[in-house]
Amino acid sequence: FGQERVLVGGLVLFLAGMLLMVTLPDHGSYALHVAPGFAVMGVGFGLAMPHVTAMAMDAAPQRDAGAASGFVNTTQQAGGAAGLAVVAVVAASQGRAAGFLVAAGALAIGTLVAAYLTGAASRRRRPADEPCLAGRPGTPTLERC
Repeated sequence: FGQERVLVGGLVLFLAGMLLMVTLPDHGSYALHVAPGFAVMGVGFGLAMPHVTAMAMDAAPQRDAGAASGFVNTTQQAGGAAGLAVVAVVAASQGRAAGFLVAAGALAIGTLVAAYLTGAASRRRRPADEPCLAGRPGTPTLERC
């Protein structure tokens, strides 16, 4: 399906799972109310995050691979911590559903940005009728086909 489609599809699933969490009742059961949202979020996250890492690493020159990897991991951890802090403050003051809504809103913005950026990247690629030379011996390009 391509990295871009899997990434955006994973983010959409992650967002759907987050929206399921908004509807949690106060006295629901784990199996009926909590597990489905967690499962959908987990599948979405599992689909999206490897592609985020791969795309970031592909964009970095080989000589900067270590720094790029460290930057990706650091921003993921820092973003998660900052996001959790904001959502926790909102949930503590406005309720659990409001916290999940804030998280879903941030995720929706991220999904739209990813969809736009990956769409723009695919529009900049070579035309489909241009032959692919990547990977052939003696070819100086690192472009993947």
